[in-house]
Amino acid sequence: MARQLNMQVFDAELDFHEFGIIDHADIEKILFEFIEDSHYYDKKNLLVITGKGNVVRPLVKKLLAQNPLVKKFKQAGYFSGQEGAFEVELY
Repeated sequence: MARQLNMQVFDAELDFHEFGIIDHADIEKILFEFIEDSHYYDKKNLLVITGKGNVVRPLVKKLLAQNPLVKKFKQAGYFSGQEGAFEVELY
């Protein structure tokens, strides 16, 4: 019998690695637009990949905590990037 892995399925994904070097204003704009678009298209379960660094990750964590469309978020699981990503649930 094949073993089934417990992997989360996401409606949308944002990977900050795709943007190269960006500043705080860019991070805020990119994340805001991603959340707004996801909410508009009724995408509730999101994956935000920040990397494990100390620039993007702490800012994204702060912005997620402040965004009224975010129901909850947590560090991603084993198959989704762990401490280099966040699993986000929207209202």
